[in-house]
Amino acid sequence: MLSSYHHDYARVGLAPWRGMSHASNPPLPFQVEVVQGLLATYSRWQAELVKCPESYYLAVWVFELEFRESAVLVAIRQQQTRYEQFFGEPLEPQPPLPELLRRTSGAGQLRWQAYDNYYPSFDASDWEHPAALARHLQGRRYFTEARPDGDTLYWLHRGLVWVGTAPA
Repeated sequence: MLSSYHHDYARVGLAPWRGMSHASNPPLPFQVEVVQGLLATYSRWQAELVKCPESYYLAVWVFELEFRESAVLVAIRQQQTRYEQFFGEPLEPQPPLPELLRRTSGAGQLRWQAYDNYYPSFDASDWEHPAALARHLQGRRYFTEARPDGDTLYWLHRGLVWVGTAPA
């Protein structure tokens, strides 16, 4: 995958949480075990990547509100820049590390940074009435993106994502 597509990932993939848009997160002790698995995958990949002659991006992504999206990701070449900049700039000041990462053995070996997580949610054309769209957006953090077809894409805030990378 890495040589063909310049990126690869291993997602949590937990039923019933994976693929359900409104499912709650699994219990914290279970999340700790899953993050330990992601960290083990990170370590295995890192050991293989030291043989890689080119630079790479390797990180663990832990989503607070949508834990099921958590993953380990590796990227090279043009995909490296894409994923390094995927969430924009880290939050400043950084919030305290969440309990999940404080309780996970081995998490302290990575440098963790929090980012706002925005999700492409819908196009303005999905709404027939501007008032209904305004009510839907009321009190939510979002930004818009102009689409090539002239429509507007709405990106809704979905909490924080914690990105763990090797210490500098």
